[in-house]
Amino acid sequence: MSSLNKCTWLFGLLISCPMDEEDESCPLNKYRNWKSEEKFKFAFQCADKEIDKILIYHNACLQRREKDIALIS
Repeated sequence: MSSLNKCTWLFGLLISCPMDEEDESCPLNKYRNWKSEEKFKFAFQCADKEIDKILIYHNACLQRREKDIALIS
C-alpha cells in the first residue's frame, strides 16, 4: 500500500471506528476528539512505521470483532 493510501486510511480511522462502537484499547481513541484539521495533519505527518503499527492493530481488531459478531448471529 502506498504512503498516501496509508495516510488516507489512518485519517478515516481517526474520524471514526468502522465498528460503530470503539474498542477501549484502540490506540486511536485519544485522537478521535481532535478537530478534523488536527487529525489530517497527524495522519499525513505520521511516520510510515507508526501508521503500519496502527493499521496492523486495526486489521486484527476488525477480524476479531467480525468473528465475534458471526458467532453471535
